[in-house]
Amino acid sequence: MKKYSKRLLCVLMVLVLSLVIVQPASAATDLKKAKTISFNKYYTGKLTVTNYEQAFKVKLKKSGNLKVSVKTYKSRSWFVEVLDSKGKRLDDYYTQNKDGTETNDIGLKKGTYYIVISGNKEKPYKVKATFKASEYYERESNNIVKTANSIKVGKNYYGALQKFTDHDYMKFSVKKKRKVTITYNNTPKEQRDISIVNAKGKEYKKIYTDYDVKKPSTSSFSVSLPKGNYYVLVRYGSGAYKIKVK
Repeated sequence: MKKYSKRLLCVLMVLVLSLVIVQPASAATDLKKAKTISFNKYYTGKLTVTNYEQAFKVKLKKSGNLKVSVKTYKSRSWFVEVLDSKGKRLDDYYTQNKDGTETNDIGLKKGTYYIVISGNKEKPYKVKATFKASEYYERESNNIVKTANSIKVGKNYYGALQKFTDHDYMKFSVKKKRKVTITYNNTPKEQRDISIVNAKGKEYKKIYTDYDVKKPSTSSFSVSLPKGNYYVLVRYGSGAYKIKVK
């Protein structure tokens, strides 16, 4: 038991130290010096002891889906953040320690945003931003009822949960008592919690997408709702999703 406790303590200490070493301080980033970048083009940079963070600026003329791709290497990791025009963090993640390219999605409204890279100082990194304009993609920050995205009934909406703690609220209205059907996608090895709630958080229906499906599929559930405003709440999972209210 003592041997197990010591091993666990060592593991925790290593994790804490690694977080301290690479965890950035976004508030200290000088966004005024951020380089404006074009879409669909890789940019190369390298971090140093004195230049431990590098920021890039992207301008979105319309709402849509921003993808940030980072070239990754074995045993090397970078911390990637997406900030709004005021420096508020909308998304953050560590790249995986393996060779390849890691891409993360985030829905955003029209405006100016920043991509901040920090972490590993031993090897150059490559970063690319791509963007697809769409009025049918959930937009951050929509983590609470007050900032929910309004959606149209009968239309497919696309979104992505950046991490397990991300919440996506989408608002719709029912003009009279009727049955409402929610259609959603199941993705292999990804599970999400989908709920219908009101502004006070009362839950009318909840379902989990199927983690064990062998290939992508579509499912639906229905619930009878009285007249009023309601919210589709997607949470407790990760990855891209598609959803429709009808």
